[in-house]
Amino acid sequence: LEDVEAGIDLVFSTYPTLMSENGYGLVFPLDYINEPKEYSTKIFLYDKTYRTDPKPILEGCGCYTCINHTRAYLCHLHATHEILGEVLLSLHNQHHYYEFFKTIRRHITEGTFLSFKKNFLEHRYMDPKGPTQLSTNI
Repeated sequence: LEDVEAGIDLVFSTYPTLMSENGYGLVFPLDYINEPKEYSTKIFLYDKTYRTDPKPILEGCGCYTCINHTRAYLCHLHATHEILGEVLLSLHNQHHYYEFFKTIRRHITEGTFLSFKKNFLEHRYMDPKGPTQLSTNI
């Protein structure tokens, strides 16, 4: 967000792919309208707790993976060493990251980028005691 504020309009990041390779699905809120008080930034889909989870990676996500597959299926693919699990996870993570940048562009267009950035940083990374990681699952 600092780079976007400085005028950088081309961002290359391997973050979504790295998360996929390590079994994480991105689930951070794209905006802070009606955001729940508790949130996660990512979930480890290869954890056994997802073996029977019938939900998509992220409720309301419009990506191919979330529309067509469940957390349980992705967990199964990993357990059986199927590369399709990583591919489906990568599709979701790339889509979610793209949607995040789409949200950033919307805020720039609406003239609300600075307040979006402030809210994003306050809710994600800041603790009332100072700058610390909020979650150990980051």
